[in-house]
Amino acid sequence: MEEKTVWESDFFGVATHITDIYFGDDDKFENEHMPRFEEITKRFTKIYGAKPSYFARAPGKVNLMGDYLIQNGYSVVRTCLEQDTILAFSLSDEPYIEINHILPTLYPPEKLSNDPTQKFKEDSHYINCILAGYKAALSDQNLDKLKGLKVLVTSNLSIDAGLGSSTSLIICSSLMTLFANNLLYKVRKGRLLESVLKYEKMIAEVEIENLDHILISSSKRGSALYMAPNEKPISIKIPSSLAFVVANSLTPTAKILTQGTHNNKRIVECRLAVCLLARELQISDKVSLKTFKELQNLLAYSLEDMLNLVELHLKKDSYKTKELEEMIGSPLIKCLTDIPYADLVVNSNHEFFLRQ
Repeated sequence: MEEKTVWESDFFGVATHITDIYFGDDDKFENEHMPRFEEITKRFTKIYGAKPSYFARAPGKVNLMGDYLIQNGYSVVRTCLEQDTILAFSLSDEPYIEINHILPTLYPPEKLSNDPTQKFKEDSHYINCILAGYKAALSDQNLDKLKGLKVLVTSNLSIDAGLGSSTSLIICSSLMTLFANNLLYKVRKGRLLESVLKYEKMIAEVEIENLDHILISSSKRGSALYMAPNEKPISIKIPSSLAFVVANSLTPTAKILTQGTHNNKRIVECRLAVCLLARELQISDKVSLKTFKELQNLLAYSLEDMLNLVELHLKKDSYKTKELEEMIGSPLIKCLTDIPYADLVVNSNHEFFLRQ
């Protein structure tokens, strides 16, 4: 497979036609992509009385290999989807951001100030995603006057399905804001993504990592990213003979309802497994171990050795909280202090599955 680094451009670019964005033959453009943009344009015109001037777009993402591997210090392979978030927008001299969604019964219209210091809303994650991107784009920018915006939001990404719908919307909003205020070629990718991560963490309902932001902003058509902790991601060309089918159970998992379970719980269980293994191997408490990779490096073990270690010391059945605390020798939260929502996970569960 051909490999190359992903940071080939310091700035985000502008496409002049949808053929620069989507992959497929003429039939797919005529029967799928063009009708979608025509419908977006029609709806925008009906709402605002004129066609949109521009479109901002950010794709969703999916893991091809590596759920929870990255949290344990190992590499993952991820790629972007053709499914995406699109913001149709026009500029205004009014100090407002008018936001409409193509599904207005689910997402009612909103009219916000264009002041980037405004507070997040308490009851609208969707609007907060747009605000997070807006704030991120304007962070540290001292502009005399900000443009107003008229926006129509649409997305064909499944919500609460692990496809990056929130991050896609945040990045899309940040790109729209940069373009609207003549900052697209003044704010570098790295700085914007750091700012996006900062503001997404303010509204996040689960632990946030920066790899999704790098992927969504840097992935190229027909490629995936090989991503390892603390290393520059590598773009890997996917052979044209391969096709990946991504299935969806159609059962959404709202993150705000599962903060103490699901994703956050699995991250906690992985850390508890490392703590328990370190205790079983009588590794000094002075050695700070957070991931399986750190434990593997300390022991100089192969991956096969690590599998054998897990099979030897971790049972498949559940561990009760009291049982784990006795085995580890301390309250569970003591080895989880740096994990977001760890206290909620510990308080919401009475058993943990360290080996799955």
